[in-house]
Amino acid sequence: MQIIVIPLSFEFKTTKVQWAKAHAHIKGWWKRPDGTVDGENLVAEVSNADTVKAIQFPLERLPDKQWEQCVAKLSDDGTLERICDADVEQACSAFEPQLLVRSDRTYDIRYAAPTKPSQPADAWEMREEFLRLKLDCEKAIAFLNKWGSWDFREYALLSEMVDLQQAALEGLTSPPELWFSKDYSIPPALYRRPQKPYFTILTDKCEIAIRMTVTSDLLRGAEFKRCARRDCGMPFEVTSKHSRDYCLPYCSHLESVRRKRKTTKEGA
Repeated sequence: MQIIVIPLSFEFKTTKVQWAKAHAHIKGWWKRPDGTVDGENLVAEVSNADTVKAIQFPLERLPDKQWEQCVAKLSDDGTLERICDADVEQACSAFEPQLLVRSDRTYDIRYAAPTKPSQPADAWEMREEFLRLKLDCEKAIAFLNKWGSWDFREYALLSEMVDLQQAALEGLTSPPELWFSKDYSIPPALYRRPQKPYFTILTDKCEIAIRMTVTSDLLRGAEFKRCARRDCGMPFEVTSKHSRDYCLPYCSHLESVRRKRKTTKEGA
């Protein structure tokens, strides 16, 4: 096996996008352009302000009970049978996923480069802010309103954001093999440039940028520790042999104050 080192640049930009909460209702199976059923996705109707639109909703994001009722079943002759759209809608009637919906339409553009005016931004700063979030809908909307697009879709699922947050936290503080065994580590398409480096990754998608920062850090051999403050746990890079237990001076100071208070109480 021959290892080839290819220099490339990575650039993250922000685009102005407004996000809001919306509820969805599952209506049936998603159909491909030829009219056949896409067994991995459902149709969800999203009501936002005065508009109602249909979006593609991943089957795997259904709760276990609804998923069991909607998955393919084998008939007696061995062919696959799926319940009809009306049955899917009935099975999922009690499930109203809460989505984060963007104000513009993406038209499912399947490439990473920005499609509207954008501004250069620091992907590592964005990642740190993301990893520090105690994610709920309100905090996720504030984050996205600041940083722009999440991925290629018109909506974001809070559960998917939580999954990436946990994967990134674990990936930075575990052996690299863990991160590189997951699809998160796969880089998006490269773009060619007329000058060095001849290849670049350019994106305004926060999801892609977060993944790329972790992949980049691990590829260059960076080492991370978790903050020793019990209610923080943020990973921080080990940049010297000097012992360091906290990600920020604030965390170190807070733990020092806590220890003093505990000592005072025990003395009293």
